[in-house]
Amino acid sequence: PLYTILGHYFCTAIHGLGASWALAANLWSALGAAAAVALYNALLVRLVPSGTVGRFQAFLLALLVTALLALNPIWLANSIQAEVYSWHASWVAAACLLARRLIRGIQRSERVETRGLATGALAWGVLSGLGLAHHLTSVLVLAPLTLALFVLLYRGGHWRGWVVPVVTGGAVLPLASYGFLYYRAHNPAAFQWPLLEPTFQSVIRVIRASDYAVLLGGFRPTPEQSRLLTSFVYPYLAAGLLLLAIVAARLRSHPLRAFLWSVLLAAVLQVFFVFNYGVIDPAAYFLTPLMLGFLAIPVAGASILGRLARPAAAIAVAVMIGVMGVLWVPTAIETRERCIK
Repeated sequence: PLYTILGHYFCTAIHGLGASWALAANLWSALGAAAAVALYNALLVRLVPSGTVGRFQAFLLALLVTALLALNPIWLANSIQAEVYSWHASWVAAACLLARRLIRGIQRSERVETRGLATGALAWGVLSGLGLAHHLTSVLVLAPLTLALFVLLYRGGHWRGWVVPVVTGGAVLPLASYGFLYYRAHNPAAFQWPLLEPTFQSVIRVIRASDYAVLLGGFRPTPEQSRLLTSFVYPYLAAGLLLLAIVAARLRSHPLRAFLWSVLLAAVLQVFFVFNYGVIDPAAYFLTPLMLGFLAIPVAGASILGRLARPAAAIAVAVMIGVMGVLWVPTAIETRERCIK
């Protein structure tokens, strides 16, 4: 509902400036993609272990990993189509960014102040509600990260009974937007989702995505989707998840350990879901585990890049990004043209 409500105002404003409705809707997704790339880059910079490299090398490393996502043809295709996936990716990046900050704060403090704990719980609740009000697969990311936060609070002696009500209260705020579905069910727009009928049962069915339950239990991508997955998802996903597991296992008592293990679990849950969800175009659902798998690269690659001088590091990163652009962008343009046709 939030995607629709906020997107309506955005598209109305852009259309008022002279853009067609179709262009305005695609620009709404492009804005979500821009937000996702910015948040993801900010997360990557913060994952580079302090003291391993300088700020410039950390910037280059984060930029390289960001390019792995931002130039991927599947990401580019979904960044310029009127779909929910780019904004979901921005939420995933924001959730990881906040979780990383909260986990670090819990582990570094012998005593967490009540005000700070309440602020963090409320922020996590609001962000959780935003994810659940946008796409139900957000629960696959929320569950591991929330579990990690609660376990660390309990083990560190910071747990308070009022944390759960505060988190729940924060989540209720964005979740209240589901009331818009009930309103639209009884006050139809000129065009709206045909499965939404003017009954309370229909509203609940749409919220639960019950009509998609028939797709569970299979994996049936089209030949074109299979080609894209084989070329631009499977190799990077397998390498990313393996690297994430290795890095998390080697960190031991490092503050990043809990975060990376929870991220790995979230990625595995998402992969398991996609391989059991029989839509014909599942590529977009692999974006989340790709993003999460890539998070191991700043941790593992810092020492390697740190051995290079600034000019050499900059040239190496520029060459790798240039190669990705040359190889991947044309494929993304072709995918977009096929979608338009």
